[in-house]
Formats: sequence, structure tokens, C-alpha cells
Amino acid sequence: RADAMTTPAQRAAAAATRIPWLAELPEAARGALLAAAELIELPGGAVLFNEGDPADAFYIVLSGSLGAYSGRDPVRRHGQVAAGETVGELGLITGKPRSATVAALRDSELLRI
Repeated sequence: RADAMTTPAQRAAAAATRIPWLAELPEAARGALLAAAELIELPGGAVLFNEGDPADAFYIVLSGSLGAYSGRDPVRRHGQVAAGETVGELGLITGKPRSATVAALRDSELLRI
């Protein structure tokens, strides 16, 4: 679980400095993105989105970890997303549906942007 001494906003701001394309944004733009973010608590095993779903947001993983799967098959994991990394931005950039199913490997805290 994330450090109880920090707020989600503080953890988000710290995570954003470790994500190159977010860190390079002007401070005001980065602040506006983070201010519009929604905190999501995703229990271990829960699906964040399915392959083929419309891309309507991207996520910053504040704590925990996620797995990316082919289709809806939880056995064929293609990748893992750790704290401080993002997931879901490709669909926003391309305008195409989600290319994988993403689920929490353990209890995770995310920012939805």
C-alpha cells in the first residue's frame, strides 16, 4: 500500500516527474492534467479495461502492478506495468480501441486521466 504520509496528489506529482513525456510538459500543463485526474483503487484480480474497449483515458500507476493480457485470457500475459509507469495512452494517441486486457496483479492505486 502507498505511504500513508503522502496524499494521492503528492504521489501523482512525484510519479509524473519519472515519466519522461509528462515531466517535459510545462509545469502549468502537468498541474492541470493531474488536477483533472481521478483516483482509482483497483483490487488484485480486477480488470481495468478489456481488449477492444474504447480508449477514453490513460492511467498512472501510483502503487501496485498491472498485467497486460491477450484478449480475455489471464494465462497469456504480455507485459507488466509497475508503479510510476503509465498504461492506456496508446489508444488515446491513435484513437483505436484497447490493444490488450489490463488487470491488477495485486491491489493497486491508479490515477485516471
